[in-house]
Amino acid sequence: MVSSDVLIPGAPDSALAKAATELVMSCSPRTLANHVLRTYQFGMALAEHDRLNPDRELAYLGAVLHDLGYTERFAGPRSFEVEGADAAATFLRERGASEEDVALVRDIILLHLIPEAVNDPRPEVVLVKIGVSADNFGRRLDDIDSKLVAAILAGAPRLGFKDFIVRAHNEEVRRKPDGTAAMLSRQYDITKRFATAPFDS
Repeated sequence: MVSSDVLIPGAPDSALAKAATELVMSCSPRTLANHVLRTYQFGMALAEHDRLNPDRELAYLGAVLHDLGYTERFAGPRSFEVEGADAAATFLRERGASEEDVALVRDIILLHLIPEAVNDPRPEVVLVKIGVSADNFGRRLDDIDSKLVAAILAGAPRLGFKDFIVRAHNEEVRRKPDGTAAMLSRQYDITKRFATAPFDS
């Protein structure tokens, strides 16, 4: 288990990471903004447990930008992860990121819904996937010290995230019946998994 002595993973101290945080805070409901922060924090804790060695900045960018497609500013007619990936790519290119880094962050966002992403050879993709699963469904929380889990939740409260994500997911399925979210809903009972995650809200 990851020790509770480990500090809550913070954002990398780079201009790009700070700009990404500012973007997310400016366009996301606080419930969603806190989710993407927890995604990074849970993902980093589990990456340490799994002895992964991700690039922290790229993992952070992928984590905090992964739900841009759920925001009013960046929503569009395609699957939300595609809209979000393209929005993130534009954001990064405008700030001088390399095409290699843009491609990786874009893949992180595109793949974060796909169960097989946990087997991706790129640790940044895995980190965000396992972080999303931990925060959405409570998956692998037992691999993180309970005091660290509590500290992460206190630092970025859920604020009714279960209700928020169920509504957002169901609306995505309704509006885009051929999208990725709809495909996953046909394969798995995603709404029930959101609702029964081991969190208060």
